[in-house]
Amino acid sequence: MDPDTLIPLEIETYAFDLDYANQNNQPKWYRAFSDRETYELKDLSPQSYYEQATQISLNQQAAQRYRNHMEIDHIENPD
Repeated sequence: MDPDTLIPLEIETYAFDLDYANQNNQPKWYRAFSDRETYELKDLSPQSYYEQATQISLNQQAAQRYRNHMEIDHIENPD
């Protein structure tokens, strides 16, 4: 969080493979994606998210990218 604006500087989503975790009694976490990188946001301000939401509603490619990240199981584990 930016201490002056209280706007997040980064939002990252992490995930793990449930089958691996069940077999090894522990999860192996990996970084699935970053909001700023994935959605090409200049920052994580409400205005940036508003602009991205507008793109999602108008642009098929932006909408598909958003849909692909709604469920983490569509994101490849880098291992």
